[in-house]
Amino acid sequence: MSRLRQLRTEARMTQDELASEVGVNPSAISHFERGRSEMASPTIRRIAALLAKRLNRSTTQLAGEIVMATDTPLPATPDESCTPLDAKVA
Repeated sequence: MSRLRQLRTEARMTQDELASEVGVNPSAISHFERGRSEMASPTIRRIAALLAKRLNRSTTQLAGEIVMATDTPLPATPDESCTPLDAKVA
């Protein structure tokens, strides 16, 4: 089981729910979990922010776990595309 799927199920979310909250197509979540496609850094940050709120954990820690599981590089600083979701999740 992928780390993203483990975190999603721990947060008691379906792929559809996660996709809706993050603003991606539900099939994208399936592809990410199965390693069929790579996530863009802003998507990783949005997923990490949402799951961190749900799981009461650090966004940075969860982003790191997702990146390590997918080998997707994560920029050192957040970009502006994360702001709307962060506001929505809070």
